[in-house]
Amino acid sequence: MLGYHAISQYAISQYAERGLLTAGARRGRRTVSIGLACRLDLEHSLARGLRSLWKSLPDSRGVSWYDLGPNGVRGMLNGMTPSDSWIATPRGIALGFDGTDDYVTMGVAPPLDLRTGNATLMAWAQFSQVQPDMDGTDHVSAICGKGCLGNSVGHGLIVRNDTIRYQVRYGASAQLEAVSDTTLCDGKWHHVCGTLDRSSATGVRLYVDGILQSATADATPSSGIDLANSLPFAIGARYDTSWDYHFLGRLDDIRFCASCLSAAEVRSAYHDSAMAHYAMLRRPRSRRLATIEPSPLPPPIAGTIPWHLLLQRAV
Repeated sequence: MLGYHAISQYAISQYAERGLLTAGARRGRRTVSIGLACRLDLEHSLARGLRSLWKSLPDSRGVSWYDLGPNGVRGMLNGMTPSDSWIATPRGIALGFDGTDDYVTMGVAPPLDLRTGNATLMAWAQFSQVQPDMDGTDHVSAICGKGCLGNSVGHGLIVRNDTIRYQVRYGASAQLEAVSDTTLCDGKWHHVCGTLDRSSATGVRLYVDGILQSATADATPSSGIDLANSLPFAIGARYDTSWDYHFLGRLDDIRFCASCLSAAEVRSAYHDSAMAHYAMLRRPRSRRLATIEPSPLPPPIAGTIPWHLLLQRAV
């Protein structure tokens, strides 16, 4: 399974310095396509427990959001027109949500269940308007998750009254939340990351732009409880008995790990997401090169970074 990841010219130079670039870049369509002889290194700390990674790519066009992680859980766009929803931004392609009926569903997908272990759930999010759906008097939306904002068990990243929260539910009326220190409805891109360490009295944590937020929650009440459910994992909304709590804004780089990343690992993921992907790459023993043929590739969307990195996902 092959996928494409947009990176900067600086990042290209970093790959070159470490000998990961194949020889013979080919020029065409005003872009440079560069093949990499490397694989996703699932033993790297940033990939510890990685289950799935949905990253918008330069050729993102259709009704699917492909999983670059080891499980290959494809997300399907719903209520969305691909030509309008895949949006060029200064940080690359992102997926835009209208706050009305847009969402991406991965289905029930057992590999994305939390079960009895720890977890990390992260995303890049941008929004500048109040979320339209209401929970009582609160404006609420779901960024991503499985079993959040309902009566089921599960977890998710959510927006409530312009603050970001990481919510862990371990019973019909039992929930734990870590909350951002400030509101984030400012039109800027923010890296948001929730972590769960069930052995810790401060084990429900939220990081914003690599910084641990002050409001944590005691995770020990959830210890040993199986948080698997029959609900779909979703991005941009949540499903309980119907689809609601739709997100209004843009999202990218959704990642779920069945492990609790450390504060240093979260900071590393934030500071340079492109290089975080580099850090999870390793040179394989075989030096066979992946090739890029120009004919099947669509031209890059105007405004995106004109560099393409070819990744071969580990099997």
